[in-house]
Amino acid sequence: MKYLTHFLLFLLFPICTYGQAKILEISKFAAESPANERSIYLDLGKETAAKVIFNGSFTGKRLVLQNASNKHVVFDCTIRTTDLEHAIIISGDVQNLILESTGKEMTGGIGVWGSTRKLSISGFNIVAGKFGVHATAQKAHTGIQIYNNSFRNIQLEAIYWGYFQQITQKTQGISIIGNTFQNIGWDAIQIGNALDAEIYDNKIDRAGLRNEFGQDYAITINPGSRCFLYNNEILNTGNRVQCLESTMFETRK
Repeated sequence: MKYLTHFLLFLLFPICTYGQAKILEISKFAAESPANERSIYLDLGKETAAKVIFNGSFTGKRLVLQNASNKHVVFDCTIRTTDLEHAIIISGDVQNLILESTGKEMTGGIGVWGSTRKLSISGFNIVAGKFGVHATAQKAHTGIQIYNNSFRNIQLEAIYWGYFQQITQKTQGISIIGNTFQNIGWDAIQIGNALDAEIYDNKIDRAGLRNEFGQDYAITINPGSRCFLYNNEILNTGNRVQCLESTMFETRK
């Protein structure tokens, strides 16, 4: 895909302190006209604030977060992008990133392009999109938490983390907890090459709606994984769980 780097941000930057940490509030951000053809690139490494809050309006194709290590990013705004594949992209390798939403509606998913260490994604209310959370590059990851998010009307996988074939790059420790899924075209959750993975307390209602072979499960564990499943509620879905060349332990609800 071709991403355009020329953009214009209209920003209001009130800086305040919370304890010793600075907080940057961004109350309006938009790509230059025509908005539906522009990505917004925001280099968080240039900001001294440890916490960044988006609390205004969003207009554009997608938001690309660069150099986002050691940041707490909060979206307190409705996000409606013209790219239903990725509304938000985490670009490059990151560590110690908290990505959080207050639950206002978002169209389009979250794409993770690089390696990650200590990443959490929580509180998002994704109401339409091609994917929900999407990280399928051949990259290594450590300490991933995806919890308390809502995914509805997703065309393909709602959470797709890891490569579909066994590779040397692994995810060491991923927790997928307390998420809700409704009307998912393919699998609600699909992970691969994930060691010490935990998937629990999720509610899945109507997954695999496109009835495509191999993509019509509530949960798929791809090769190279070791996964623990428990207390997941799966409703109105023909196929529950498939485990491919992996080790899985499940306690059914």
